[in-house]
Amino acid sequence: MILRNFISRELHKYKKSPLSFIVILFPIIAGIIATLALYKIYKNVQVDEIWEVLLIGNKIQSIWTLISIALVSVVTSLIVSIDKDNKTYKVIFASIMSKKKYYFEKLLAVCLFIFLIIFLYNISIVIIAKIVFVNRNIEYAYIGKLILKEYILILPIAFIQLYLAMYLKNIIGSIAVGLCGSIMGLGVLQQLPKIALINPYSYPYYSLVKNQDNAPIIYILALALVYLIIFFVLGTKRLVDIDVNEVE
Repeated sequence: MILRNFISRELHKYKKSPLSFIVILFPIIAGIIATLALYKIYKNVQVDEIWEVLLIGNKIQSIWTLISIALVSVVTSLIVSIDKDNKTYKVIFASIMSKKKYYFEKLLAVCLFIFLIIFLYNISIVIIAKIVFVNRNIEYAYIGKLILKEYILILPIAFIQLYLAMYLKNIIGSIAVGLCGSIMGLGVLQQLPKIALINPYSYPYYSLVKNQDNAPIIYILALALVYLIIFFVLGTKRLVDIDVNEVE
């Protein structure tokens, strides 16, 4: 009940902002476009692992991964920007409401919106592909695991971007970091795979390539969780320590 009320409140708060389009409509439209492009390639091809091919085994998904990282920076920046415009910070700093609770709620909102983006994109591909040209059964377990893996791998970036968006004077700076990170993440993975192991902006691409440099995906997932914890701690501590003028 508490979680449902939180989700309802957050969706209502941002429904009139560009977040509604970015979080809901954009991934669906992107999924439809991707499926139509994949249809031209695989409409006459019989592939045993068709869902793996459609969801991770093609260049279109590499492009989507780059876009999704950029979307994370935009989503986190918009969340912070909307709260600043609504004078939410003044309310938080002038009231007895826990700053840690506020920061935790922002993290939950980011986690919710990022999940919706990943889920809606992948499900759109599955539904459209099944209707148009795929004759095989939907592999629910595989698709569910893939969505979960993509979600966990991109969350560290979301936590980093929320931290930057909240404490940089201009949210354009945090968006720029996200855009650069989305491009550099793939380049680092391709050219410097050992460095990519500690670069969170490379992690989402590990859902597309199979354990580059013999690094088991479980190791990458573990590092992703470490980044989650680090930036959660840094973010909450920073919010407790700063003055409201530093974030306005």
